[in-house]
Amino acid sequence: MITKEQKNRLHIFLVVSSLLLIAALGAFIIPLVQHRGDLYSINFTGISVGGLEKSSTVKYQGVRVGNTEEINVNPDDLKSILVTVRIQRQFKIKSDMRAKLMFIGITGLKYIELYGGSNEAPCIAPGGSIPTEPGMGEKAEDIVQNIDEAVKRINVLLSPRNQQNIEEFVEHLNKTATVLSEVFNIRRVNLEELLIQLDSASANLDRSTKELNLFMANLNRALPADRLDRIGRDLEKSLNSLSQRFSANEFGRLIRNTDTGVQRISNAIVELKHEIGMAVEMIHDAFADLRSFTRRLDEDPNILIRKSKRRRSKP
Repeated sequence: MITKEQKNRLHIFLVVSSLLLIAALGAFIIPLVQHRGDLYSINFTGISVGGLEKSSTVKYQGVRVGNTEEINVNPDDLKSILVTVRIQRQFKIKSDMRAKLMFIGITGLKYIELYGGSNEAPCIAPGGSIPTEPGMGEKAEDIVQNIDEAVKRINVLLSPRNQQNIEEFVEHLNKTATVLSEVFNIRRVNLEELLIQLDSASANLDRSTKELNLFMANLNRALPADRLDRIGRDLEKSLNSLSQRFSANEFGRLIRNTDTGVQRISNAIVELKHEIGMAVEMIHDAFADLRSFTRRLDEDPNILIRKSKRRRSKP
């Protein structure tokens, strides 16, 4: 039989053991509850979250600061995925922080990377939303999509019809280049000749300039300034003397007579030139006959003997 004293001892033991168990559990559970962290939402719009799972890591610049709690399709926007994350309470989420998806090696698994933030920026309250930005994976997908689109356009560009058009264009371009090359070669020869003529003309001009300078120098030496002034004064005196000796009518008649004499001399020169030209033509014809006779005599020397016999046979 269990005595009353033993029952009391058993009751005291059970009560003390229960209190100790509750205290031990509280010592372990309370810190876990306190340090579990605050919830935040991240809305990935137009971004695939394939490879991201519940309890996936959330890091800030490579340091783990939380994990994912839930991954659901946003009921308000079917193009976005709403991810709920739990962040450690000692880590403060700043308003200028951004979230992006990153790959874990080559396994295809993903985690959430937080970056940015400054001490001066205000904190986002627990339950708030963290802005997003495309990560390397999404950028790689965009690059692959752009490359695929570029390949499609290249395939359209390199279709048989376009290839034929390109070949015809290249052929026409080659023909045009050949024609331009020939024209350029011809023009280059003409240009070289023109440059040679310009060089020759420049040399002649330079030589003429030097000769003119030499002539002017010689003229200046032969006719100094005082002599030129004296000649000018003498000429002016002669003109004044002529104007005093002859009246206006007499001077005009003298000029007309002089002009008539010059005209007669000019006509005589023209007639003499004409007569000289005729004489030159006659001399030219005589020389032509002489060359013809000499050529015939060279070909047949007996012609001179035959002509002599003919002259003798005449009565």
